[in-house]
Amino acid sequence: MPSSPSLLQRFQTTFKRRGQPTTQSEKKMLSSDLVIQSNEWNIPLPPDLMYHIIDTYLATSTIIALCVSFPVLRPYCHPQPYRHITVYIRKGWLPSQKFYVKIGLSKCPPTLEKDNSILLSTLDNLGYADSEEARGVLSLVRDLTHDLTSIQLDITVKWNELDEYLKVYIFALLQRSGLSSVKLKYCDIPVKLLGVVQNLKTLDVDTSLGRPDNVSLSGERGKAYVEEVRLCGGLQYCLIGPGTPFDWSRLRAIEYHGYQDRPQGLLKLCSSSLQVLDLAIYEGGYINLGVLTDLRHLALSVSLTYSVEQTMYDNPGTYSSIEPFEWVPYILASCNGLNTVEKIVLILSTVDRQDLRRCDWLSVDKIFEREGTWMSLKEVLVVNCKDADYRKLQPNQLEYIEASPTPCLQAREVIKWRQYVKDGM
Repeated sequence: MPSSPSLLQRFQTTFKRRGQPTTQSEKKMLSSDLVIQSNEWNIPLPPDLMYHIIDTYLATSTIIALCVSFPVLRPYCHPQPYRHITVYIRKGWLPSQKFYVKIGLSKCPPTLEKDNSILLSTLDNLGYADSEEARGVLSLVRDLTHDLTSIQLDITVKWNELDEYLKVYIFALLQRSGLSSVKLKYCDIPVKLLGVVQNLKTLDVDTSLGRPDNVSLSGERGKAYVEEVRLCGGLQYCLIGPGTPFDWSRLRAIEYHGYQDRPQGLLKLCSSSLQVLDLAIYEGGYINLGVLTDLRHLALSVSLTYSVEQTMYDNPGTYSSIEPFEWVPYILASCNGLNTVEKIVLILSTVDRQDLRRCDWLSVDKIFEREGTWMSLKEVLVVNCKDADYRKLQPNQLEYIEASPTPCLQAREVIKWRQYVKDGM
């Protein structure tokens, strides 16, 4: 028994039937109405019913096929443009596959609950950008992202190995006038390419970037001002060195994960504008917060380890210490006493909760003993947080713990001690 035609085939039949006039009068009527009614509904179904069918019964691949075959369907399949896109490119692992490409589209930020998001990949014949079908899909995606506000690029293929169509496609996305947030994850693209994002506010760099001189851009371009930056794995010199496309003089917030001495160069470039600094440090080094004249919020994240040392010579015995807690008083002491800091959060990850009490809290407390210093300080929060990201915790996931002696901070009535509770109610 022959199978019934698919919904896509029925749509194709409908379009062919309505799109090919048979009589001379129909042809004249069609030609006179084309200019006036070219964008009007010409499917024998009410729009509301079409929306219901598309949203309820059609798979992503079918929707894409419809949009590629019949551009008139694009606004009905996707009534609102997508504002967030993720572009994932890897080298293909099949002889017929030059690249593996995956594209994610959503109407809300990727960190929030997704709303009618779609995901396109090589499973939807989007793996080879040289193919006509793949180019049609990329063209569709470009049409759906005119109101783009954020983009995530996860590209491990070197920029000079990408075919020209993919380069042009990425370049077009970066030039969206509303684009304000860029995230680069394992991205091997030239940093200078980001100079085309003239309304950039938030930059998120994870692991790596290409060299700044790997691409040339035509015309004179002003540098992009960045207001917030997240750096994971350290600060790469191409972001602040000669040829950088960024101006850091308006930077307000830094979230930094990496080696302690690396962000110093960036701090100097935003010394008068930076208000929020979140440091998760891996090992010791030089850092001076005294250059920051308008810092309001400071967060330090340290993973504590218990170090035991056996000595055999001058003073035989066993000595222990908590590492790398000594960085905490060192960094705090680098602040100018006449600062504008309002809140300090010390996030300490411990294996044993008793490690928190073994830390030298009196060395921290001594920094706040001088009168007339730290006059803006309203809160110092110490959080024992293991196996969780403090930034994502809710207030009901933190409970009070007994404090270690800190007489100066206690006299100021600003110190609080909390610990993470896995199933807080």
